[in-house]
Amino acid sequence: MSGRPFSSTTLDAENLTPALSAEAREAICTLITTSAMLEIALTEWLTRLVGMDSDIGPLLIGRMDNRAKIDKLKEIYAHLNNKGAVRSLKWLSKNAKIHSDVRNTVIHNICCGVKNDGNTLQFLTFLPVRGDRRHQVVKTLTFTQIWAASRVALLAAGKIRSIRQI
Repeated sequence: MSGRPFSSTTLDAENLTPALSAEAREAICTLITTSAMLEIALTEWLTRLVGMDSDIGPLLIGRMDNRAKIDKLKEIYAHLNNKGAVRSLKWLSKNAKIHSDVRNTVIHNICCGVKNDGNTLQFLTFLPVRGDRRHQVVKTLTFTQIWAASRVALLAAGKIRSIRQI
């Protein structure tokens, strides 16, 4: 299974344990924490780069999604002809996309439980299946995908610290 969540229309309730295991809770909490670290690092970087006060910048920049922050940073560094930072931001943009698909599934949906295989979580999106008024989209993630998204966010937040030195 790739980094993108698998979507289906059926909740596998017969093969689902609604109580989350310690491993599921840890994976979800780690993703939430590393996602926040990435978001804060991007906000802080853009705030400092444009010379805003540390209390004012987050009020304006903190409301932007991560992709918009990265795009704005790329635009500024391209204008400054800083090819090293632009290259790093392209890497960050590509990898943040992988992270955000998984993150958005975990953050914006309800985890219905762990499938009996012990490695798969199902999330109810409350989005209707197009053309089917009776069903809602269900997304499925593996622990591997969640941990990988957490690693990307943590690596990206660390990389931001080193890019800021460029």
